[in-house]
Amino acid sequence: MPPCASPGAAYAGRGSYMARSLGLSTSVTPTKSADDQARPLCVDLDGTLIASDTLVESAIGTAVRGPRYIIGLLGSLRRGRPALKAYAADHHIPDVTVLPYREDVLAALRDAKAAGRKLVLVTAADHRIADAVAAHLALFDEVIATRDGVNLKGEAKAAALVDRFGEGGFDYVGDTRADLSVWAKAKDAWVVEDGISAGAISNAIRKVPARRFPVTKPGLRAWVSGARLYQWVKNVLVFVPVVASGAMFSAEAMLLGIVAFVCFGLFASGTYMLNDLSDLDADRHHPRKRRRAFASGRIAPVRGLFAGPGLMALALVIAFAVKPLFAAVLLGYGVLTICYTMFLKTRPLVDVFALAALYCVRIVGGAAATAIVPSIWLLSFSSFLFLALALLKRFNELSRVGAGSGRRGYAEGEHMLLMVFGVASTFSSVIVFALYAESQAAGLLYSQRELLWGIVPLLLFWQSRLWLSAWRGYVDDDPIVYAAKDWVSWIAIALSGVLFLAS
Repeated sequence: MPPCASPGAAYAGRGSYMARSLGLSTSVTPTKSADDQARPLCVDLDGTLIASDTLVESAIGTAVRGPRYIIGLLGSLRRGRPALKAYAADHHIPDVTVLPYREDVLAALRDAKAAGRKLVLVTAADHRIADAVAAHLALFDEVIATRDGVNLKGEAKAAALVDRFGEGGFDYVGDTRADLSVWAKAKDAWVVEDGISAGAISNAIRKVPARRFPVTKPGLRAWVSGARLYQWVKNVLVFVPVVASGAMFSAEAMLLGIVAFVCFGLFASGTYMLNDLSDLDADRHHPRKRRRAFASGRIAPVRGLFAGPGLMALALVIAFAVKPLFAAVLLGYGVLTICYTMFLKTRPLVDVFALAALYCVRIVGGAAATAIVPSIWLLSFSSFLFLALALLKRFNELSRVGAGSGRRGYAEGEHMLLMVFGVASTFSSVIVFALYAESQAAGLLYSQRELLWGIVPLLLFWQSRLWLSAWRGYVDDDPIVYAAKDWVSWIAIALSGVLFLAS
């Protein structure tokens, strides 16, 4: 089957449509009637051919470029959806080579193509996105899409197809209630059962679908993956002020710490969803991240746009009920996270300092929730430690990618410089802890403060081992998540805990 040449299309008004047709050289014996084979098979894009929405992805990709682009999106929306689609496509077209295509639908289209059937991509997406998809798949003979201020959806799409092929002169593959008017004008209805069921179609248009493509709804497992609950392990940092002050035997302090842990977890899950939505193209090129819930299409991006802010709002409500100061810290964490997602993560060095700050804010949040004032020793030690872990995280990411793609503003080879910074920060954190062990502040709090010295080599060994593991390629993207699954890290942490309690 030879690939189609670059397909394109135009929509020039309600009664006039132009599309460039491409010849077929494949000749296969038809398996259906001649009438069936003569009818073109018209295919929707968003939700049908792909398990995503290109407008949502294009708008998100535009929004993360900066505040003025968000203002531009809002301004274009006031002029109507076609203007919004055009503005978003002007500034970001999703990478069509890695979109989450529905394999069962693609297989059916390839079979139809092999049987000599004409395929038409007809979509409400901007024509530039539709053309890019068609060029990549090399399946479609025509493309009819939104352009020139006409949103090709619902009744407009039905009118376009009737004008082009006549009523009953085409079959249509769709997925939502907006497609009911199109199915009503089509000869046969092919249904991707994501936004609508075959039974609902039969009741609405008195037509039994000729073909169905079942879709598994995102279950609890998909949402747990999308919320990245495994990342909640980072939120144990809220208990650090409680433990460091010796208040871990206070029921009230521990209860407030648990509430702070949940609030940071909910808020972080919401920000992770928004971060994943902003990184869809990059994640789909990543060997592991492409399996994430939003990148893989298990959860539609538009659902994440509602679920993410919803979790963040719930966390803020709970935090405010605990203590307004804690809510303010949590809100600050959110602002920093959004800034990191939108532009800080592509600024060399600024990105790792922002990551370190996000770790430290968890400690400050735990202190605010429990009304425990953290010492300068704790904040100094935490700053060096988390800067080292942030540098290790970025070193690990950069050492896995080649030139250009995914380097977040760093040049090739600069990950070695980050390793130097990170190792220096590692030793600095241990030096700060050693100085604290001999300080007057430690003498007032610990009766056996000499036992704290036993923690120094454990800290140094643990961090050095993380760097060695990263160098060998064993560490996942986040070193804390890796440490939570590493038995040697557990032993080092457990021994440190024993020495701390004994002191």
